[in-house]
Amino acid sequence: MSHLLPPHFALSFDTMARGWCPGLTRPMASGDGLLARIHPPLGTLTPQQALVLSEAAHQEGNGLIDITSHGNLQIRGVRAATHAALLARLAPLGLDDAGLRAPYRATVLSPLAGLDEAELMNGRILAEQVETMARAVLLPPKFLITIETGGLFALDHLRPDLRLMATAPDRAQLVLAGAPPLACAPMKAEQLLSALPHLLHMLSALLEETGARRVRRLTGNARRAVLVQAGLGTAGLETAPLRHTPASERGESPAARPRRAPRAGIIVLKNGRCALLAAPPFGQMSARALEGVARLAEDLGLDEIRLSPLRGLVLAGLGVQQLPRAQARLAALGLILRADDSRLRILTCAGAPACARAHCNSHALASQLAAHLPSGPSDDAEIHLSACLKGCARREALALTLVAMGEDFAVIPDGGPLDAPLMRLPFAQIVHRLSTLPAGHTLRAAF
Repeated sequence: MSHLLPPHFALSFDTMARGWCPGLTRPMASGDGLLARIHPPLGTLTPQQALVLSEAAHQEGNGLIDITSHGNLQIRGVRAATHAALLARLAPLGLDDAGLRAPYRATVLSPLAGLDEAELMNGRILAEQVETMARAVLLPPKFLITIETGGLFALDHLRPDLRLMATAPDRAQLVLAGAPPLACAPMKAEQLLSALPHLLHMLSALLEETGARRVRRLTGNARRAVLVQAGLGTAGLETAPLRHTPASERGESPAARPRRAPRAGIIVLKNGRCALLAAPPFGQMSARALEGVARLAEDLGLDEIRLSPLRGLVLAGLGVQQLPRAQARLAALGLILRADDSRLRILTCAGAPACARAHCNSHALASQLAAHLPSGPSDDAEIHLSACLKGCARREALALTLVAMGEDFAVIPDGGPLDAPLMRLPFAQIVHRLSTLPAGHTLRAAF
């Protein structure tokens, strides 16, 4: 028989948020040592940078590397005795954050920005401009701006403070997070960018004055006033949900979310060449795997490796004749190359023993669960397996969320880790129910 969770389960996430973001110079203590986060500009590494990072993770860390949902890298298992050596190794590459303040990287963009034939404008150019503006303002550590210029990669899984959204090849609008989101009317991109520095300064002052950590915590009147004072409200304001608004803010079920790009596979670019998307299982790879990717990029004549906010890697600019060799080498490194790999349907955190909060080895359990799921599109009926209540891998609702609670798991269909659970079950029972679910049924039907 299932067991209902006590009422205090639905805690506010703000009671658990750390309120700051780790970096390279200021790592965060975790269950497996120090976690050092690297923020590559525009989410891009050169093959040489990737080689040095892989060696650093092997020598100064425990040999494990995470790709985050913002397209950053984390070196795990750094020790106090090796931290200085890590800094010395990475500083010459321009990857250190010494002298900088968080957010170390304010923008997230599509890993195909500038290459996607369906893109309305060049997202990389926009991101460079916005990063320069954000660097000049004292913003909260977790402040995030998404650069959404159309194309295959929507960023609907993120919870930014600002969304810069292209609406036409020369027009864009800004959206302030909140319930509901508040947007200025589309305007010339140049006009919007000229107003952005003033908007950022006003938001910085307002967030400091109110003590709010994120824009979505501000009142609707405050957000409206900021847009108007920045000169972005004279053409009219919209409060209706926009086309990229996350499902949770639209009040829709997770099944109604816009489809995202595949996390793995081949994409044809606007120049006729190809991008190869590869995903480390559950966003984590070995240092030797990153070394292998870097050496492959060098052999293919590529000058960059792009990091995906879907926790993967992108090698862009390949010729069709290069694909078989690249696929074979990436597969040998243990990376996922097929979009229908069932492991891509499961989002999970670092888990035990990497995280001191964790109640389970989330990667091992996710692998076990994936083996009992039918193959399907990676963004179809996703499952979030969280090793604790904090839900680091995903705070928004998914088709099924499982939260470790001691010996059992809280089962939350069509919800997130802080939503009220339907029941608690041992993990073996959850696997059995999902593995015996008749074809065509939703995940909820298993419970």
